[in-house]
Amino acid sequence: MYCHAPTRQRSDLAARLGCRLLDDGSVEVNEFGQTTRPGVFAIGDMARQAAFPFPARQVIMAAAQGVIAAVVIDQELLYND
Repeated sequence: MYCHAPTRQRSDLAARLGCRLLDDGSVEVNEFGQTTRPGVFAIGDMARQAAFPFPARQVIMAAAQGVIAAVVIDQELLYND
């Protein structure tokens, strides 16, 4: 599924939490979906790595990012105090 419609953030939650935003309004994340704010994760078309030129607006990409973030969250909850 591909979508070429323009998208924009409708929530300012990431900004209120102190997450770094990129020029296009996307939340900056690393390869594990972690934002610049510890304990806050973002996935899907609202987030991207700074090196990636645009958000990946594909359902399969959002699902894959969600799985990766879920594994990292699980490990953090298990092994961090």
